[in-house]
Amino acid sequence: MVIHTTNEQKHALRTTDLQGLEDLAYRIRRNVLLQAAGKGQGYVDQELGVADIFAMVYDSVLNWRPEDLK
Repeated sequence: MVIHTTNEQKHALRTTDLQGLEDLAYRIRRNVLLQAAGKGQGYVDQELGVADIFAMVYDSVLNWRPEDLK
């Protein structure tokens, strides 16, 4: 899943505040819907339901930094 972010949003990804996690979960849900709408079909209930968990794991648990993939 690709999460589209602006440069300002990239700096806010590593956060522990609730509003930052809510914003990230919102962007995940938005991208799920955009990807499903582009295909004209899709089952998105599960993805929308676990967006909060994905946001927490992506932001707080994973130690993934795309800039280090060189």
